[in-house]
Amino acid sequence: MQRSTGPIPNGHTDQRQRASSATPLRVLIVDDSRDDAERIVGVLRGAGHRLVWKWVDSAGTLAVALSERDWEWHAITCGCGMAKLHHLSALHITQALAPRTPVILLTDTIGKKQRSDCVRRGARALVAKDRLQDLADMIARHVA
Repeated sequence: MQRSTGPIPNGHTDQRQRASSATPLRVLIVDDSRDDAERIVGVLRGAGHRLVWKWVDSAGTLAVALSERDWEWHAITCGCGMAKLHHLSALHITQALAPRTPVILLTDTIGKKQRSDCVRRGARALVAKDRLQDLADMIARHVA
């Protein structure tokens, strides 16, 4: 599921309590950058969330993670501009396998037309990578 060479542990659980609940926040991170995945985890931990998370970086590992029968993700973050997996392809896969799970795209830059297209294809929100501090609030808005 997770890239075997990646040092980020599969299903890592943060020991701090999630600010709004004792239930861990389950986040699937779709990105080809280990550094970006670690930054996302750090931001969510810093916001007080207790996390269970997984990092995937390809269509195949995304599909496997979404198909696990005994697991439900609260939110999915997806980087834009990945080399191995285009964000629109990731949205297509998540809409097919987990249509109710909110997907939040992380982007360096995106125009209004592209933003509208992403939302039309299933993204719940977009967050600029240089404003990751907004990610925790955005997830809270979309996770009921």
